[in-house]
Parts: sequence; C-alpha cells; structure tokens
Amino acid sequence: LKDILDLTFALHPAEHVDLIVGGHGDGWTSFEPLQRAVIFENDGRGGIYWLGTKQFVDRVLKPLNEEENVHFELLGFDECLMGELSTLSIMSPYADVLVASPDTEPAAGWGGAYKNVARIFTKQSSWDIGKA
Repeated sequence: LKDILDLTFALHPAEHVDLIVGGHGDGWTSFEPLQRAVIFENDGRGGIYWLGTKQFVDRVLKPLNEEENVHFELLGFDECLMGELSTLSIMSPYADVLVASPDTEPAAGWGGAYKNVARIFTKQSSWDIGKA
C-alpha cells in the first residue's frame, strides 16, 4: 500500500490529499499483530494477507508523514469497527479529519458519492465530506 501511495504522490503531487480505505476492519482488536486487520485481502489461492491497525500506522502513515511530509486532510475507513477512540487516537496525528464507523458499515459501504469523486469535482472541503 505504501508503494502505491508513494507512486501516486510522485506522479500526481497535490496540495490536498485524502485517503479512504475500504475493506474489512477490526478496530482496536487489530493492535494484536497478525490477528486482526485494518485491511485484509484473500489472494484467491487460499492465502490471506493482514495489515493490522498498528502496522498500518507504523508501515504506512508514519513513514509517509516523516519521510515524505504527507499529512492527509481526510482519512476515511469505509469498513467496520474503525471509528473507535482507541483506534482513531493513534491515527489522528496523520490527518485533519477522521471518518469511520464505530460498528458496521452497510454492504454497499459509502458508495461512490464521496469515495470515487475527486475533490476538484465535488468542491467540498474534507470537513464537509466527513460530515456528509
């Protein structure tokens, strides 16, 4: 994920940066390494790759901030259980606005209204997107 973000920032530098993560979240329980996740993916061959909350901060958010001076205006989690205070508190230094659900997300998630529309087209601030 960090490699993808590094490439994105290199190809498309921007003054305003948001990151919305979609998948299956496990919130504070993912502080236990490799047992729960911010993101997990099935590789289609029976293997599952995990990225826990602490690993997401340590391997993605913190290096992007310290090495490349990336601070997100909006950090969103379109996934379950990521809106807990304990989870958000370790991510708060890396974004101005954090948007996440304390319990479950509906099957369709947030949908395309905010996730897939660039800020240039919505003309909304991160705060307005978060409130919506």
